[in-house]
Amino acid sequence: MKKPIKRKPKDFFGELFSAIIEANPTPLYTVESHSEIVEKWQQVFARKLHAATGEWRHCNFDWHVFCAGYAQALEHQAAVDAYDARRPKAKGYIFSHHDLKKPLCCLARRLPSAAGIEETLTRFSHMADIYVVAHDFSWTYVLTHESYSSMNLGPYFCEASPSIQRKVKLGLI
Repeated sequence: MKKPIKRKPKDFFGELFSAIIEANPTPLYTVESHSEIVEKWQQVFARKLHAATGEWRHCNFDWHVFCAGYAQALEHQAAVDAYDARRPKAKGYIFSHHDLKKPLCCLARRLPSAAGIEETLTRFSHMADIYVVAHDFSWTYVLTHESYSSMNLGPYFCEASPSIQRKVKLGLI
C-alpha cells in the first residue's frame, strides 16, 4: 500500500470519519489505497457472489452479498454484539464509498464501538454505509444505510472462513 497522506476532510464523509475516528489520529489514505482495501474486502467476503455471477458487487452495494445470501453473516443485534466483542482487541480499516470520487478509508488503531458509529451517523443524520474490517481481514462489520430504516437490512457481521484467512496471511489475496 502507498504511504498515507494527511489531509483535512472538507465534506460530509470527511467530517463523519473525523468524528468516528477522533480517538485515532491516523491519516486518511489515498484513493488508490482505498481501492486496494475495497478490492481485498470483495475478494474475501464476496467470493461466492463473484463465482456465481462474475460480479463483485450485488445491486451496486458490496454489503448486498449478505442480504442476498452469498455470504453467511450475523444480523442486527447479534452482529453488533459480535463486533463489540472483537473490537477492543482489534485494529482495522474503516471505509465508505458512496462518493467514488472522494472515497474515504482509514486505518484505526482503536475501533469505535457499534454504538459510537451509529451515534455519529445519527448526529450527521445522513444515510451512509460504513464498513469496518479487521486489519487481517478475518472479519467485517457493516452498518448499512438500511440498518435502521423500515427495510431493516443490517448491520451485518461476517467472519472469513479459515481457508480464506490462510490465503490472506500468505498474501494470496
